[in-house]
Amino acid sequence: MLNNREWALLIWMAIALALLLSQGQLRSSLLQCLRAALHPQIVIALLAMVAWVGGLVFVASRIGWWEAELATDTAVWFFGTALVLMFNVTKALREEGFFRRTIPGAFKATVFVGVFINLYVFNLPIELILLPVLVVITLSSVVAAQEERLKSVKAVIDVMLALIGFALIAYVVFQIVTDWQDFDRSGALLKFALPVWLTIGVVPFVYLLGLYGAYDRAFKWIDFATDERRQRWRAKLALALRLRLRTQDISAFTVYWAKQAAAATSFLDACRAIDEFQASRRERQRAEAERQDALRRYAGVDGEDDEGQRLDQREFNETKDALRQLATAQMGWYRNQGGCYRPELSEILRPRFEYCGLPPDHGISLEVAEDAQSWWAWRRTVTGWCFAIGAAAPPPDEWLCDGPEPPAGSPGQDAAWGRRWGVDAKNW
Repeated sequence: MLNNREWALLIWMAIALALLLSQGQLRSSLLQCLRAALHPQIVIALLAMVAWVGGLVFVASRIGWWEAELATDTAVWFFGTALVLMFNVTKALREEGFFRRTIPGAFKATVFVGVFINLYVFNLPIELILLPVLVVITLSSVVAAQEERLKSVKAVIDVMLALIGFALIAYVVFQIVTDWQDFDRSGALLKFALPVWLTIGVVPFVYLLGLYGAYDRAFKWIDFATDERRQRWRAKLALALRLRLRTQDISAFTVYWAKQAAAATSFLDACRAIDEFQASRRERQRAEAERQDALRRYAGVDGEDDEGQRLDQREFNETKDALRQLATAQMGWYRNQGGCYRPELSEILRPRFEYCGLPPDHGISLEVAEDAQSWWAWRRTVTGWCFAIGAAAPPPDEWLCDGPEPPAGSPGQDAAWGRRWGVDAKNW
């Protein structure tokens, strides 16, 4: 049976859904999301996960770890933790040690606190008021975290959340103490154990799902690389035998290496192509590890190396990537949207800047000339070093510069820019 907190959640979800369906534009967007969610691959994966979790529950019921009273808790876990893990499968493919971090996550204190505060709940009217209040406060904390100037506001909101959390814990403790004789201790223990063994039990499924997705993508690259059936099967077999269960390696397999494997004239040559891919990937990983080590080693160190590049390069790559994204967008807008550069792109591209690794308050300053025929942008990194990019003419014109201070004027007018194409920008 649902408790009052769960009923309150369902009631507010129903109200939110009704409001969404009452708005034509939102209704259309919701239907598009529903169609995307009903894609055969997603439906099959979802049904497979339901079957897997059903198997876990069956085994647990046989050994006394699960009983019918836990059905609601199991459903809540499934629509929360399980679905998040399933839809994070692409993240699991990219990140090293994802599954090693997921299992300890099942033992986090927040998991047990969530179970604890649900042992006793308030009556339905109070829960109906409490839930939206908590949602609003939590969302306010998330929004405040995006802005540096709202840090003090976020601190106040977090204190409020902590006080509410302590109040809920105190209420449950009081109820347990006053109701100790009738308190279902064995049932509570099962509730605490439920999210732990379910999360651990579903990790192998997520891994297998990720492995299938990685191989499916790699095999599609091979199919794209050649129409010859024999070459396809030879390359796929070599890929499977050489990479086996290494999901990160399989997901990193690109069309270039698919073409190399498909072009092989023998199975051994196809295996050599896969080995070359692995060696190339290991070399990139080694170079990235050295770069990260250098970032840590030279953090806060002033000076340059023998080639004139700064020693402390924190945020250098992220800043350059974001500025190049901006330059690419400016070229595209100029060519396709009326032959002018756009001043609003720094806000439009905010999600792209975050993808490049910059904080939400990205700090990129963008200037566009009054005639919209030239532009420039710059950003100061955490080290204090500045990078700038711009154009003084229609695409593909490009100017780059870097230095302790940003340029004071547009490309071609301020001497800080040096020559076109970044000839004098040593850190670019």
